[in-house]
Amino acid sequence: MREMGFGKIRDISIINGEPILKGATITTRHKLTKPETMFKFKGDFELRTEHLELFRTINEIQNGIIACLEVQHGLPCHLEIDDKDN
Repeated sequence: MREMGFGKIRDISIINGEPILKGATITTRHKLTKPETMFKFKGDFELRTEHLELFRTINEIQNGIIACLEVQHGLPCHLEIDDKDN
């Protein structure tokens, strides 16, 4: 997400509370028309509220699909969730 900056990650499987980033995951990057507005990360970074909320949501899902994770400024900002029928 940090390297992506802006974009979407689709079809992330969640199995036993763990994201699986292989197979059907499709990444789309967005290019801004005003690159000077992009936020740049340098070196190590601290987990922000957005990261913690993403981890909490993944833990709640346990088994399902994140249909789309939207990233802005390298941070998760919007989730569309498809729950698997167990």
